[in-house]
Amino acid sequence: MTDTATSHKRETVSGKRLLAAPGSAILAAAAMGGIGYAAFGFLNQNSRVQAVVFLVYAALTATLCLFFRPAADDPISLHFTGAKALAASLGIFVATVGVIVLFYYCFASIFGSVPSVAQHIVSVATDAGRLKGQPAAAWIIAIARGCLLVPVFEEVFFRGLLLGWLREHMREGLAVAAMSMHSLHNGMLLILGLRILHV
Repeated sequence: MTDTATSHKRETVSGKRLLAAPGSAILAAAAMGGIGYAAFGFLNQNSRVQAVVFLVYAALTATLCLFFRPAADDPISLHFTGAKALAASLGIFVATVGVIVLFYYCFASIFGSVPSVAQHIVSVATDAGRLKGQPAAAWIIAIARGCLLVPVFEEVFFRGLLLGWLREHMREGLAVAAMSMHSLHNGMLLILGLRILHV
């Protein structure tokens, strides 16, 4: 007697398919970006750029999901897992933010006060600096893109497709470690960059 979890076979992601999907997504995004730039001529320049970038990310995400449809199945597996998983994710997020704040509080002599570090992070790692003094439309588009669309795209591409391809070519533990090292590397670069900017 086998249950569905053990009998479920993961869909493979071939190298050709992994290259074809982002290539198609980039072409679709370029087309959407050009069309969007022409269509949003009524917006001011900053709002127009934010709208076009939103459309580009939407085209990238939609094309990848269409290429590997249905998106709820492997390799993307984009679906709601339940309230318990959502609560656990939010708890982990809050705990992570708490640990980061505690870290910067303990090393304030090196990095500066927590509010000054937060101000550096917001100005460097977000669009807040570019959006200063811009209309509400630019802020709304940038926040929706940064908080909703970009994370979905990253989940689809990195944890769905790229991790699926890595699992085919190395042991699962190594594939997950490779993806973790990518995230750790980006985090360390951010910390180093913030330290250089702070000095």
